[in-house]
Amino acid sequence: MLPGTLDYPPFPRLTWEDYFWASEIVLPSWAGFWARSSEYGGARRSRLADGRVRLLIAPPVINARTAPGL
Repeated sequence: MLPGTLDYPPFPRLTWEDYFWASEIVLPSWAGFWARSSEYGGARRSRLADGRVRLLIAPPVINARTAPGL
């Protein structure tokens, strides 16, 4: 079993979160679009996105803490 964090290029540092490897990345091309940050996408909390997105990578075997692609 792998540790709770994983350095696995080309991905940023990944952290194990029960079922997925997770990280946050910045996609500059997504910056400037309207983002709705409420739970249901409501317009009350709309703002311009800065390009940050949450990256989730499922392991090849469900619930197994293995590296992506192995």
